[in-house]
Amino acid sequence: MTGYESVEVRDDEYDGGQHYNRLRAEIRELPARELEQYLLALSRLIDQRSMRSMDEELFFDLLSSAFTAEAPEFDERWLASAKSPGWPTEDGFADGGLEYTRAVIRFQAAELHRMRGKQLADEMRSFGVWSETRHRWYNFDPHSLLECGAAGLWDGEQPVVWSWGLVGELLETGRIYE
Repeated sequence: MTGYESVEVRDDEYDGGQHYNRLRAEIRELPARELEQYLLALSRLIDQRSMRSMDEELFFDLLSSAFTAEAPEFDERWLASAKSPGWPTEDGFADGGLEYTRAVIRFQAAELHRMRGKQLADEMRSFGVWSETRHRWYNFDPHSLLECGAAGLWDGEQPVVWSWGLVGELLETGRIYE
């Protein structure tokens, strides 16, 4: 099995609430961290573990570990990421979603970097703000972004497909889910 394959949970095993509850439980006691720093740490962790196959344990470990992992310096080249990568196509991900997730992280970190001292200083930001690049944001810390992302992803009846792309989908859903 390569690092780009995913494992699908059978329909009769699906309970989206269990994944949402697990995520909430695992991150509840983790220290607060600026979202940009969290994303930078997550990016480094993904680079270190990208040859592994995504599964449930790796997924939750990455999301939890990024709360305390060392974050690299922001890469100024990421400021060229001014457009959201959007959502996966009907065909899914050719590479298991790894590049999609990396693009989401670059985009979101660049957005947050640009919003410093501007939208991030707005005390009412949790009601939603528009970034300079005209993207809507509702969640500005890792706890709320992950929790809202999980609520948005796992509120339906679809089985979870553990892939690298699921990390990017969680982050993008968390950015826009109220």
